[in-house]
Amino acid sequence: MAAEEITAPAGADEELQLLRGVLGEAMAARFPADWEPGAPGDIDADAWAEATELGWDQVALPEDQGGFGSGIVALMTLAEMAGRHRLPLPLVETALARGILAAAGIEQPEPGAVLTVAPLLLDSSLALTSAPSGLFLNGTARRLPWARAASHAVVGGSEGVVLADLRSDGIRVVPSESLAREPRDDVRFDGAQVVAHAADPALAEDLAARAGLVRCAQIHGALVAALALTREHTASRRQFGRTLDSFQMVGAHLAQMAAHLALVEASLRDATAAHGGPAGPTARTALKVIAAEAAGAAARSAHQCHGAIGVTAEYRLGHYTTRLWSWREEFGDEFEARAALGREALRAAGPGLWALSEPRLEAA
Repeated sequence: MAAEEITAPAGADEELQLLRGVLGEAMAARFPADWEPGAPGDIDADAWAEATELGWDQVALPEDQGGFGSGIVALMTLAEMAGRHRLPLPLVETALARGILAAAGIEQPEPGAVLTVAPLLLDSSLALTSAPSGLFLNGTARRLPWARAASHAVVGGSEGVVLADLRSDGIRVVPSESLAREPRDDVRFDGAQVVAHAADPALAEDLAARAGLVRCAQIHGALVAALALTREHTASRRQFGRTLDSFQMVGAHLAQMAAHLALVEASLRDATAAHGGPAGPTARTALKVIAAEAAGAAARSAHQCHGAIGVTAEYRLGHYTTRLWSWREEFGDEFEARAALGREALRAAGPGLWALSEPRLEAA
């Protein structure tokens, strides 16, 4: 199996492979190699209309609602391809939000709407309060993806999942950006009324789990693209009469990037297959650590091999590496994940430690 793709588990619908092909072809055509990003937060209206008309924002919905079922393989496929093609659209976040709303039995916002997510924020940054007239949110949700363009936010916490209309009274969006110049806005709630509430903490846990998985899938896609660019560059550039990839140090960097990519893919497949089962939390935590480490190491090697050209705004490499650096810090803390893995290893000391490390694949 090539390291460049995430395939569906055995028995999955062949439509998933068709989805992968359609996504790759359409994204490559819409955002080709010479495409240059616009202003932060700008959404290409034609690209968004095409994506939503094709139903890409609904891939995580059940089949009877026009999606690909209750599993997460389609969502992960969408996220991986979005990372590979520098997709400047809130498509992954919208698809993630719609999938959770469907699981919660909450009515979907209007077709074509942009949605954002705030996993596990209730009772920390945000408070949900009850009044005779309904439920209300108070506090600040920080660094929400694409909040400035979103009509609704799906917020999770110990009290379940709520749907908030970001266009309603009592809400203010404060624009900000990530290192990759992607919108990561603060949203301040001042007695904002909740549109809908599903009082099931398991839904919030699923939202957080899926959010962490899709960011790792996007990291995988960006790693694929960064490695391809680096291989192309080092094979075509010459120094002292030799191509760059013939030098031992350059070859070592390429080998390290390929090794990190393979490890992320293996961990991503394991975590995707284990989602929803007892092995899911451990697999996700390990994936977070592995993907974060790979993002840093591979970006460093890619820039070492490219030299000065790699940091220019006109060249694509920086589009991927800044996303790698940004995504590794989103929807889950790398250092908290390392500590959690350490605690679990201590609990499983002895014969149980080997069983902990074994893949325990389950249907997604």
